[in-house]
Amino acid sequence: MPAYNEMYLALFRATEKAANILIEAQQKMRGTLHLRIGYGAKARYNQK
Repeated sequence: MPAYNEMYLALFRATEKAANILIEAQQKMRGTLHLRIGYGAKARYNQK
């Protein structure tokens, strides 16, 4: 019989690791995205 508790814990740890990777990537990209947008793109967006 499979050890469901161990399988659950492994799945939970993998999910938490994946979420942490996504959060870290988002935090790294915040500065890069702001630099790429620039003032011209913001001005065109705000004209709508």
